[in-house]
Amino acid sequence: MTIQEFIKKLGIALGDEDTAKALESFGITSTNYEGIKDLTIPTTLDEALKDTSIQSEYDRRLGKAVQTREENLKSKYDFKEKDDTPPSDPPSTNPALEALTKQLQAMQDKFSDLEKEKITQTLEQKKTAFTARLTEKGIPKIYASVFDPEKDMDSQMETVEKQYSEDTPTRPNHGANRLPKPGNPGERKPSKEEIADIVG
Repeated sequence: MTIQEFIKKLGIALGDEDTAKALESFGITSTNYEGIKDLTIPTTLDEALKDTSIQSEYDRRLGKAVQTREENLKSKYDFKEKDDTPPSDPPSTNPALEALTKQLQAMQDKFSDLEKEKITQTLEQKKTAFTARLTEKGIPKIYASVFDPEKDMDSQMETVEKQYSEDTPTRPNHGANRLPKPGNPGERKPSKEEIADIVG
C-alpha cells in the first residue's frame, strides 16, 4: 500500500464516528487529516531533489562521501600532493638533448600531417566508390552529397535509392512515337509524303 492510498483510507475512516473516536486515541483527528490529505511523496530522486532542504542535505552527504572516498584512496595508494613550487636550480641545458627534442617534435608534426593526409585520401576514396555505385545504378551524382564516410555504405546506398525512386516519378515515354523535329541534328527530316499524311 502506498502512502497516498493510506492517507485516502485514513480519510474514509475518519468519516465514520466510531473509527474517528478510536483514531483520536492515537492523536489522529480530522484537523490533522486536513494537513496531510494533499501531501505528495516523491517517488524518484529527481522529484525529491526539487525540495531545497532535501537538495542541500543530499549535496552535503554526497560531498562528505566523495571526500571520504578520496581520503581512502590517498591512504591506500600512498598519494602525495604535488609540489607546485618551482625548483630553485634550473636544470642544465644540454644542446644535444635540445636538438634531439626539436627533431623528435618535427618528426611528430610530419607524422601528424601524414596521418591527416591519409585520412583525407581514405575519405575521398570512399566518396569516389560511392559515386561510382550511384553511376552504375543510373542515379545522378548529386545524391553523393548525402554520403557520410563514417556510416555503412550499403545502408546509405539503400537510402539514396529509395530517395531517388521517390523523387523520380514514373512517366510513360511519350517521345517514342514523335516525329523527328526539323533542324534537330542527327535525326531524319520527314518527307513531303509523311507531312501530307499528318496534315491530311
